[in-house]
Amino acid sequence: MGELAPLVAMSAPFPGVSAVLQHGEALGLWRFIRLDVPRTLDFPRGSTVILGAWAQGYGQLVDALLLQGCRGGVLWTSRVGEMGFESSEVRAFAQLLQDQRISFIWCGDPVLGGVKLGSGKAFFAPYPVQVEDLRNRSVPKTDSMTLFCPATLKKNLPNQLMAASLLQGRLGLQLHTNVPQDPAWQAIAPIKATWYSWLPQEQYDQVLLRSRLNWAVSYAETFNYQAAEAIMRGVPCVASPTIPFLSRGGLSIVRDVNDAFEIAKVAEAIVADSEAVDLQLELLQDYAMWANAQLKQALRQRGLC
Repeated sequence: MGELAPLVAMSAPFPGVSAVLQHGEALGLWRFIRLDVPRTLDFPRGSTVILGAWAQGYGQLVDALLLQGCRGGVLWTSRVGEMGFESSEVRAFAQLLQDQRISFIWCGDPVLGGVKLGSGKAFFAPYPVQVEDLRNRSVPKTDSMTLFCPATLKKNLPNQLMAASLLQGRLGLQLHTNVPQDPAWQAIAPIKATWYSWLPQEQYDQVLLRSRLNWAVSYAETFNYQAAEAIMRGVPCVASPTIPFLSRGGLSIVRDVNDAFEIAKVAEAIVADSEAVDLQLELLQDYAMWANAQLKQALRQRGLC
């Protein structure tokens, strides 16, 4: 990483944000410190620190970093479309642009990072991706499908649950999901499902390995590591064009994410295609090679590594 002081990443327990920083650490780009784990924060004086998103208490952390001769920046993982669902994100991003303590804002959205905003501190770079073939052919597939995501507006859950109900009527696949059960939606689109809270990694892996299909048809994304996790474990995804590594895949892409009939039709075609996950894994591998190279170049250009 050159002769500069080490690059350190820190984040509150935001799953999507933490995934970016975990993959970067696995690739040797920085050291990742999880702020939800009690510890003494130790890093070399003069370090550059990436803060994952923005959380309560980060302001005090930035002040402490400055006293240590460090410079701090923020990884912003929301796209413009996502910020439209959460007005608090719009205000937070505007404040970061004006905050003199923040040296840079790494945006996962090419629009936010590509438009000259205020101080010019924002820039775009794709996320790091460590791709592994984690398929385990000794684990038999069952008649199941998976939907694991936060229950936020951007995830397009009504359309995905309606499509899953339609697909279940055709193929009989049991849904496994962490999305909270809503009795009203069960009345509209009845579906047989197994509901989970937050799963330990080993149990989560086993649920995925047995699945025939993973749902990832959201309104807005900058990446979607959950879809990547499913593909690496041999589960093809039905996806929206917002997922960059699948957007050129053809078969897996839903064009109208507001049409549950189309979502269910595409999902059924994916389940019937025995080569779908192989194609998706190839797309993910190709994307990772490009993204990792682009990220390293962007960090060097900004003097961050």
